[in-house]
Amino acid sequence: MFLEILLKILPLFLGILVGFICSYWNRFRNAEPAISAFVFFIALPCLLFFLTAKADLSHGIPGAVLASILVGTLVYWALIGLVFWLTNGRNLNIALSSSMGGAFGNVAYLGIPVVMGVLGPAGYLPAIIIQLVHNVIFMVGYPLIHGVMSPQGPGSKVRQFGRALRDSLLKNPIMWAVLLGFVVNFVGWPQDGAIMEFADLMSAAASPAALFAVGLGLRPSFQAIRGGQLKILPVGFATVAKLVILPAITFLALLTVGQSLFTMDGGKDWIFAILIMAGMPTAGTAFVLAAAAKGDSNLVAATILGTNIFAALTLPLLATLALSQ
Repeated sequence: MFLEILLKILPLFLGILVGFICSYWNRFRNAEPAISAFVFFIALPCLLFFLTAKADLSHGIPGAVLASILVGTLVYWALIGLVFWLTNGRNLNIALSSSMGGAFGNVAYLGIPVVMGVLGPAGYLPAIIIQLVHNVIFMVGYPLIHGVMSPQGPGSKVRQFGRALRDSLLKNPIMWAVLLGFVVNFVGWPQDGAIMEFADLMSAAASPAALFAVGLGLRPSFQAIRGGQLKILPVGFATVAKLVILPAITFLALLTVGQSLFTMDGGKDWIFAILIMAGMPTAGTAFVLAAAAKGDSNLVAATILGTNIFAALTLPLLATLALSQ
């Protein structure tokens, strides 16, 4: 089973590798922002909208799914945040950015292709919902926590909280694409019109463009590592924590608040998707957020590179274990 899953996941990492190699080609040296913008604002929202609009919602979304993700992710994030806080002179800003770098997985650009590639159509809805929850936790939670605990710029904490909420939630195209897909699904919008055909057309570009963009984005991380003074121990801890400890804590959360998933119809697909999303390598967005917040962006960059390298081995292992549940 391990070899079978490895062969399904390997092409995805080859797409990342091709992107990384092309980042040293002058034609693509400055292409990553444009390709990432296309994926984030056009292709990926179209994919999520299309799949959500066509998803079978007759069984609903189990509450145990949300509970397991929230408990597992937030407990883990708090624990590694405490570790980085204690080991960095109780510097809250560095602790926030470093813990986010060791927790925010690439659930959209890599997680969705992996889950759908292994599970097929059965993985569409789990991939959509779980990546959305993860993105809300970090793309909304991190700016909000940072804005409240380390306020910068004019305005009260309340105003900064509201500004962070508006920028990270209301301007998120991924969230709106999923919500619009649910609306179309519920109202019974025709599935063969021009809008759906356009969404289907753009969806085809989402996975290859996203993987290529991930590869292009690794070069800045590599350069940040070379230009900074890094200690191996914190990077190693963040890498192991992201790829091993987060899935382990998430599994414990499944055993405590998500037990119903082990016996319900289709529950194994949800369990697989939850564990795989937990084991994703760190997202490139973590570096952007850490740099913007003046956190330890070099540590985050090293974590991105390390987790993406070792995930080629840990993800097939995790997928094999998850399918055996």
